[in-house]
Amino acid sequence: MTVDRARNVERLCQAALERSTAERPHFLAEACKGDDDLAQEVESLLAREEAARSFLETPVVARAAAMNIDSQALFVGQRIGTYTIGARVGVGGMGEVYRASDASLGREVAIKVLPTLFTRDRVPSLC
Repeated sequence: MTVDRARNVERLCQAALERSTAERPHFLAEACKGDDDLAQEVESLLAREEAARSFLETPVVARAAAMNIDSQALFVGQRIGTYTIGARVGVGGMGEVYRASDASLGREVAIKVLPTLFTRDRVPSLC
């Protein structure tokens, strides 16, 4: 890909992100004017952006809660989102810590699971 082409893809991706999800297909059809490869490259970046936003906005504790997982139920090999739970590495007053593998990033991470008591306590907004 040439530098000009890469800049064009980035420009179109940014412009698409400024529009609602529903407006993007029409915008890309007009902006790419039949250049299917260009549209596909921009759509690929948009999909990655959506996945990253979802990943960052949904903490693992929320995923575990949605799956009705309590810290007592975690075991080696269980999956929560992109994480595969490994061994428990620590227990303390604020919860349990597990080693896990993050399939999307290809690295090991630590996951701290809070007791149910703490996950139900809403923290007031500081703003």
